[in-house]
Amino acid sequence: MSVQFSDKTAIVTGSGNGIGAAIAHRLAAAGASVMLADNNEESAHAVCAEITAAGGRAAASKVDIRIPEEVQAMIDYSREMFGPANILINNAGLGSQKHFLETPLATLHQMLEVNVVGTFLCAQAAAHDMIEMGGGRIVNFSSHSGLLGSSGRAAYAAAKGGIIAMTRAMAVDLALYNITVNAVAPVTCPHE
Repeated sequence: MSVQFSDKTAIVTGSGNGIGAAIAHRLAAAGASVMLADNNEESAHAVCAEITAAGGRAAASKVDIRIPEEVQAMIDYSREMFGPANILINNAGLGSQKHFLETPLATLHQMLEVNVVGTFLCAQAAAHDMIEMGGGRIVNFSSHSGLLGSSGRAAYAAAKGGIIAMTRAMAVDLALYNITVNAVAPVTCPHE
């Protein structure tokens, strides 16, 4: 176990599987206390058990990132367990693969609510604690679909492009408080 992040608390949304779980494992291995936040409580607890079995510090929280009260409850629980979060990994998201002409408006709303609104709510809630601590780090997950056009990704691309634009504005607004905000845009499987 590394001590690189031994004095840090990290919240990782969407950490019940995939990239989020891998990030949570890596942060815990580097010494961070990790709050695993996921809409699937069972998955979050499973990853939490893996981390603690390996000697890491972790706790799990069920959260629907679209609901402000649930996001705040996640922040409060993380603070109660480990102290305020120094790091937020905004990984939770939802994908869609449907031709533009066949995409219902409900799909666009769902992509925006989960990917954009959820990212906004988590970052805003975490930033308040980070300001009190004198700084922090926020990483928002976008996608290559937010940067370029690909068939069947209109609703998803709109949301992921929104995350990129929002990240730029967050970075400017939060720099004053020593909070850095970045976005990463992984290449995703076309059948996501």
